[in-house]
Amino acid sequence: MAQGFHGVVTGLRESPGLNIVRVAHQPGQRIATHSHDWPCLTLHRCGSYVERVDGAELFIDRPAAAYHPAGCAHANTVGPYGLETVSILFDPSILPAEDALPLAAGRIWIGGRIGRLGSIVANELTVGRAQAAEIIGAFLRSAFALPASPKKPAWLERLDEY
Repeated sequence: MAQGFHGVVTGLRESPGLNIVRVAHQPGQRIATHSHDWPCLTLHRCGSYVERVDGAELFIDRPAAAYHPAGCAHANTVGPYGLETVSILFDPSILPAEDALPLAAGRIWIGGRIGRLGSIVANELTVGRAQAAEIIGAFLRSAFALPASPKKPAWLERLDEY
């Protein structure tokens, strides 16, 4: 399985159909365009980075979750203080049968309830107390029930001009 990780990788869990790793990246690190053989859910733990996918760039500096379907090409540039994430590569067949999720399209959620929930999920998976497939399925159900993060509001753009 191609992982495309270029930081310090600590394996947290590996089983048939599931690979969970914590990845620590050095400040300023550039991660070339890559994709994964399985869907990848990345949960932001700390630091910042720029996510590049489908010709767009998105700066992420707070609790967030990024979902990339299998084969989705993306690249990253790590911010000035480094980055730590928990990345979950999974075979969709491990999810509970009731999880009919729209796994064909990528999404990114920044901040808010899903960002906070992503932090909780990352912690649970890091300490290994939770049933991984069930918690991943529950997180994705909650996340896909909401729209992806919108662009910043117009009033914020006006404030940036001053």
